[in-house]
Amino acid sequence: MDELYQKLEQYKVDNSTELSIDDSRLIKSACKGQRLAEGDEREKALKYSELKYVCVASGTCKPRGRGLRKSRTLKKGCPFYIRFRLDKDRQALEVKDIQRSHNHELNANLFRHYPRQRKLQTIVEADAIQLLKAKADKKMVRSKIAIESGKVVTMRDVHNLAQKAKTDSEGRNNLQDVVDLLRNEFGCSVNVHQDKENNFLGMMFQDTAMKTSFKSYS
Repeated sequence: MDELYQKLEQYKVDNSTELSIDDSRLIKSACKGQRLAEGDEREKALKYSELKYVCVASGTCKPRGRGLRKSRTLKKGCPFYIRFRLDKDRQALEVKDIQRSHNHELNANLFRHYPRQRKLQTIVEADAIQLLKAKADKKMVRSKIAIESGKVVTMRDVHNLAQKAKTDSEGRNNLQDVVDLLRNEFGCSVNVHQDKENNFLGMMFQDTAMKTSFKSYS
């Protein structure tokens, strides 16, 4: 499957065509009646017995309500598809059928703007979130991650990352991080005061200079 995915990724780039899975059938279902041995290598390597990819512009958008409000959509009823099926020897997936034509323009620049093509690597996204937590300028963050990733990065992408940063900060208790920082980086003595239910009441700390000053007055 890895080889198939790699070839599909290259096909998408070469043809400026974004694809998505429209239909699939697991190899377990295809081999019903033919008992698969536990840990069968075919199931591990292939997973699917049938697989159909379509252009992201396939299908149509059904209007909601009275259909008076216009909505932005990629759906244009594009007929393009590629269908794969398990070969006779049940060792690999092969192209069973393909419809190559599109009913819309294929544009390399537009392709790079598709959400899946703008998806950032985990390490780049994590770095951007840390910058946004530190209140870095969003336009500068956008420029930085665009250069590092080589991808199109929109301000909407940056705003979404900023929301992640906010949610992460709100949902995380950073008290222990602060205590560790004071102790390990600054050599401080730290005492955290909590009530019986472990609610935070306050914190006292002393660095080296503060300790020296305190001793001189004692």
